[in-house]
Amino acid sequence: MKLNKRVHVLMEQRDFERLVRLARQRRSSVGELLRLAALERYLSVPENLPEVVNDIAAMNLPIDDWSVLKADIMDSRGTDVS
Repeated sequence: MKLNKRVHVLMEQRDFERLVRLARQRRSSVGELLRLAALERYLSVPENLPEVVNDIAAMNLPIDDWSVLKADIMDSRGTDVS
């Protein structure tokens, strides 16, 4: 994996020191810990996503025409929806 983007993160000293200790225990770097955390928390796709999507589609939920849905949204918010 080619790493070519840099991120500057500000954090409290105590939290950073905890990350340094954890990185040492894992024989890793703080940067690697943060990369893995970002991948696991924000960038990964759940393995069961296709199953979940199929389950939702199988519910056969009623769907109104867009003009009806838009009017409902406008009524509930008291605003115009573009």
